[in-house]
Amino acid sequence: MMRWILCFSMLLSACSGREAGAKTSRLKTTEQTPSPEAARPASPGFATRKISIGRREIVVEVADNDERRSYGLMFRTSLPEDDGMLFIFDDEQIRRFWMKNTRIPLSIAYINSKKEIIDILNMQPAAAGDPNPPLYSSRGPATYALEMNLGWFDRNQIKVGDSLRLH
Repeated sequence: MMRWILCFSMLLSACSGREAGAKTSRLKTTEQTPSPEAARPASPGFATRKISIGRREIVVEVADNDERRSYGLMFRTSLPEDDGMLFIFDDEQIRRFWMKNTRIPLSIAYINSKKEIIDILNMQPAAAGDPNPPLYSSRGPATYALEMNLGWFDRNQIKVGDSLRLH
């Protein structure tokens, strides 16, 4: 019986990470949590392209594959006034964007395969850690989405029905 108790005691101490009979420390250990910056995936890098929308000519970053479209404008703390990101898709369908890890408010124009704006929405950054951030869905099928600073389309008098031209 004594042998059984000794074996059980050794097994328990091995599982708890301390020797049998050792005193428990009163000091709390703190686990190191990675900073938000450490958890950030590396930016995939974006090409730029000149486009015209309405009467405005601007240069945008292009998100034209799954990796770039997934990363988008995440983790940016600012965006110059006339800069944006053009998302190019291989097909035309209802599009849904969210603002997870996006720190700046944006406006998005959904654009169909005829390169006509079909919808413009204003989007707010999601709350940190929100597991279900709001979705911003296009009103109809879209092949392109253009994200700009919040209110950019209004300030530049660009509206539904205006056209996108790629240069």
